[in-house]
Amino acid sequence: MIEPLHNTLSISRQCELLALNRSNYYYTASARPDNDSELAMKYELKKLYLTYPFYGYRRMAVTFSRNGFIVSNKHARRFAGWLNISENPPQN
Repeated sequence: MIEPLHNTLSISRQCELLALNRSNYYYTASARPDNDSELAMKYELKKLYLTYPFYGYRRMAVTFSRNGFIVSNKHARRFAGWLNISENPPQN
């Protein structure tokens, strides 16, 4: 791969030889840590899904708002994606 302390080849030349943009070489993904409210929502979502596996993300968002959480459809859908919850319930 790329050796930052190489004697003869600069980082830009190494990136060029590998057909890699320098910005990709320097890029570091920033992981956003979950805060307590998101963890609580994930826990409630999982509990809600286990109780009602046939609920879609829209109905889960409505149920969340009835239980005191402020959640949009977009958030409910994202949380469902994180927990690998599909909108199609398991068939018995």
